[in-house]
Amino acid sequence: GPAMYLAINRPSGGGGGGNSSAHSNTFAITNPAKNATRPPEKQRFFNWLFDPLTDLAVKLATTNSNMLTMAVKEGGWTSSALDHNQPLFNPFGVNDISKGRAVGNHHYPDLTTALLYWKTKYGPRVQGVTDPQQFVYNLQHPKPGQGQPYNDVSSASYEAEFMADYNAVVKYRGRCGY
Repeated sequence: GPAMYLAINRPSGGGGGGNSSAHSNTFAITNPAKNATRPPEKQRFFNWLFDPLTDLAVKLATTNSNMLTMAVKEGGWTSSALDHNQPLFNPFGVNDISKGRAVGNHHYPDLTTALLYWKTKYGPRVQGVTDPQQFVYNLQHPKPGQGQPYNDVSSASYEAEFMADYNAVVKYRGRCGY
């Protein structure tokens, strides 16, 4: 990527020479992303979803970290994922299904409708569950009458991936001021 530069001005001379000019040293920062403690795409994600998913978490008696992790796992928090899902009001990457196959992401009229859909369809599986491992387990292993596993395409690795995303959510929410 493009290099960023940091200029440091320091007074030169010393003693009684009366030289008051400043010298500038410029250093290239070759990988600004490594130095970013508050990545802009993560900030954008939390700005968009922290409050609404906290409200949903309260209604389900779970944690906002669990709900934020669902959004990271299913919708993503890269700039391209947010560019795609925000206009669709689709934080969980919900697909339209035709003949048993996903045929594209669902476009909700607003975020409230998307969250109500998720709460109605999947909320009973996670109601009162605060432990993240139990939360994802309940989504992947529904009780009789609760439908199919939340994600049966990547079911072998889904729970481990969820936990890795959970740890990232906890890390970046603090860095982003949430």
